[in-house]
Amino acid sequence: MKKNVLVLGLLASISLFSCRQMDNVSTDSSDEVDSGSVSPVSAITEDSKGLIENSIREYLGNKNLKLEDSPHKVEYIDLNGDNIKDALTVFTGPNSCNDNGCTMLVHQGVGDNKFKLLSETTSIKSPITISETTTSGWRDIVVPSSKDADSQNVALKFDGKGYRQNASTPSDIKDSQISGDKLVFDFQENTDKSRGDSKKVDKQGLAGESKQCQAAIAEGKNKVANVRNIGIHQSSKNDIGNIYQNLPNERSVQYQFTVSGRGGTNIMYSPIFMSKISKNIITNCSQIASVKFEVDRTDDIVAYGLIGDEVKKFECIPPSAKTSKLKWGKISCS
Repeated sequence: MKKNVLVLGLLASISLFSCRQMDNVSTDSSDEVDSGSVSPVSAITEDSKGLIENSIREYLGNKNLKLEDSPHKVEYIDLNGDNIKDALTVFTGPNSCNDNGCTMLVHQGVGDNKFKLLSETTSIKSPITISETTTSGWRDIVVPSSKDADSQNVALKFDGKGYRQNASTPSDIKDSQISGDKLVFDFQENTDKSRGDSKKVDKQGLAGESKQCQAAIAEGKNKVANVRNIGIHQSSKNDIGNIYQNLPNERSVQYQFTVSGRGGTNIMYSPIFMSKISKNIITNCSQIASVKFEVDRTDDIVAYGLIGDEVKKFECIPPSAKTSKLKWGKISCS
C-alpha cells in the first residue's frame, strides 16, 4: 500500500511539474512575468498617522511648502529590528521631484506612536528595496541610480545617525544581488523624455480622463515596477497625432513604458503581460490609443493599439520604410 501511495505521489508531482513547464512556454497560460515581493503597509493607528503627518508638515514648513501641495506616500516597516514600525515617506509631486528623482524621509519609530526624523535623501526613484543586508543594525535601502545607465543601483547604508543625503552615485550592485521587501511608489514625473517625434502631454492634456483610467495606469505602472530585476522604469504620455495617420476617433495619446535591466528584457518577451496592461489602459482611457514598451537605449520596441474594436500588437517596420506619417497599426523599429 505504501508503494502505491508513493507511486501515486510521484506521478502527481511529475504531472504538476509538466503543467508548470507548459505554462512557461505557452503564451495562453500566464500573463505575468517574474515579480519581486511587495511589502504590505502595516496596520497603523490614527494617532500615529496624525503624528507622522505633523512631523511631515513641520519638515515642509521649514522649506516654505504646504502639506496639501506636497503629495506623498508613507510606508511603515521595521528597519532596525526593534519590533517598532519605522516610516519611509516619499514625496511624489513636482515640488520635491526633478530629473534625478524625488525626496525620501526616514523616520524612526520610538514607541507610543511617536516618530523621530532621521534623514532626508534626494534623487530617489522607484522601486525602493528594503534589503535583507544590514549596516550598524539598520537595513540597507537600495534604489535605482538617478544615472541613466543600465542596471545600476544605489545602496543607502545607515551611518549611525541616518541615511546619506543623495542617492545619485551608483554602487556596484547588480539587480541579481538585490533581495528584500520592495516598496513601489507612483511618482508624478513631469520631465519624462520620450523617443521619436512624439510630444509630451501635460497634465491638463489628460485632465478629462476618468478615475478608471487613472487606476488602470497606476495598476500598469505597479505591475512593471514589481517585475524582478527591473532596472529603469519610467512612463510618459505622448501626443502621437504628428507621427500617425488614421488615428482612432478622438484618441491621439500613446502611453509609454521605458524599462531596462534583465527584468526589462523579460517584459519584452512576455506578450501576454504587455497585452493585458495595454488592454486595461486603452479600454479605460478614452484618449489613449496605444501603449508602447521599450528597453532604454535600444531599438527593442513593442506597441499595442486600438485597431477596430480590438487591442492588437503593432507591426514592426524598418526605419527605412517610414514615410512622413506612419500608418496606424505599425511602428518603426529595427
